[in-house]
Amino acid sequence: MRGHIRRIVEKLTVSESADPANLEGLNRALSGGPMYLRIAESDSDFRLESIPLQAGWSRIGAAVATSFGRILTDCEPSRLRICENSDCLAIYYDETRNRSKRFCDDKVCGNLMKVRRFRARQKAAKIGGSPTPESSDMIQ
Repeated sequence: MRGHIRRIVEKLTVSESADPANLEGLNRALSGGPMYLRIAESDSDFRLESIPLQAGWSRIGAAVATSFGRILTDCEPSRLRICENSDCLAIYYDETRNRSKRFCDDKVCGNLMKVRRFRARQKAAKIGGSPTPESSDMIQ
């Protein structure tokens, strides 16, 4: 299922349509988690609860597929991103105003990539190269 989600997001990030085979893979995962709904009351409000009819991995897969499906249907799919850290496999929803988020977590992947660029520039300077860093690559 992870592969289907990743391939769908890869297509969406370049403004292409999702492959029907990947959507079918998600639909298969969704079918593994039948549930029923019930209305519950707590204090002074009501909420709709989903109660699974079965346990196990198929239910967990269905919950993940449902969550991703809600992002596709209720949010802006164009805001889905893949972390720019090549060692990271995270897919995230970019909630920034100008849609400019590049990493799943700026404090982890973002900082790691800044350190890598900084070290590459230092190494190139020792070797005698003259890298031209972008202003966004500067460590503040």
